Amino acid sequence: MSKAVELMKQIAEVLVDYDKQVLEGLVASIPARREALKAVRTRRGAGEFKGEYSSTQYAYAQIDAAGGKGWMELLRGCSDGMIAEQLAKSEGAKAEARNAKLAAKLAKIEISNVAALESCRTHDGFNGRWSVETDKGTKHVFLNVILAGGYNIQCLHHRVLANIK
Repeated sequence: MSKAVELMKQIAEVLVDYDKQVLEGLVASIPARREALKAVRTRRGAGEFKGEYSSTQYAYAQIDAAGGKGWMELLRGCSDGMIAEQLAKSEGAKAEARNAKLAAKLAKIEISNVAALESCRTHDGFNGRWSVETDKGTKHVFLNVILAGGYNIQCLHHRVLANIK
């Protein structure tokens, strides 16, 4: 087994707990998202959305309350169990894609030895650093998982940044 594959297995093992925590948080958020959508419907029933652009305002309020258009569609058409299954599939696919990208980056450098490992969870993600020996000297593999999102992104999500220096 090559050292790059060995390192990738170490990284994947470290991130398994992190991936579980993310999935559990998403599943736990389902009831709160449903309640937020219900509150928006109640506001509409009370006449809060009136005027020329009332349907647009109502639609945006629903999207904001659910946490994005994708979440809104899931909450409208699926039970909690179905949503949890879909989240497990999509988060699993994201983890596999992330691991494949990392493996491709690691395959580009010729790793002869994995020297050290440092990792920690942060308030918004995960940080990891691995020192590896290559034919060109010691390199450091940095892995940062951060929260990303903003006005132009439908919902807050985790972004994985990997650098080799």
